[in-house]
Amino acid sequence: MKKKKRVPLTIKQLKQMEGQPVWVEVVDHSVFKDPADDFDGWGLCRKSWVRIWDLKRADLIHIDYSFESYRKEWLGYTSPPDEEDTNG
Repeated sequence: MKKKKRVPLTIKQLKQMEGQPVWVEVVDHSVFKDPADDFDGWGLCRKSWVRIWDLKRADLIHIDYSFESYRKEWLGYTSPPDEEDTNG
């Protein structure tokens, strides 16, 4: 069975997803001063940005991704990658 390819959300789709979860994948890793802040994960979509949280760290942090930086610094999906997507 052929697997369906994951396609990033369009900016129009993101704007219609306020209050809904979005899977964020970083594409420009150079924007982070602290390497610990460079991670993919679930976020909550707002009017013009998505906020993700790092729940693994003792100092709970959040990172906001603006729609202005979409496709340059990050991509949004409706689901995380499958094991096969991340392992080749």
